[in-house]
Amino acid sequence: MAQKFEDVDILRSLNSVMQTKTKHYKSDFKYDVETFKEAAESQKPEDKNYIWLSRESGTHYLRERDVFLKNSRQNNTLCFFY
Repeated sequence: MAQKFEDVDILRSLNSVMQTKTKHYKSDFKYDVETFKEAAESQKPEDKNYIWLSRESGTHYLRERDVFLKNSRQNNTLCFFY
């Protein structure tokens, strides 16, 4: 059975993950937050879906639709880290 999460502060949760996993360039997260806030205000559905990575040297946010485009920056980034 799938877990259901309600009333979750997503930015707080992501920050917690970042604090645990990211050792260098933690300031990247402030740019991620700006992007997520802009996405929340956007009326375009394609602006709503991101893949977020927290790694030892910074964070990345990748627009989900672009991750599946072969040889795109987002696809190369995801393939490199995973």
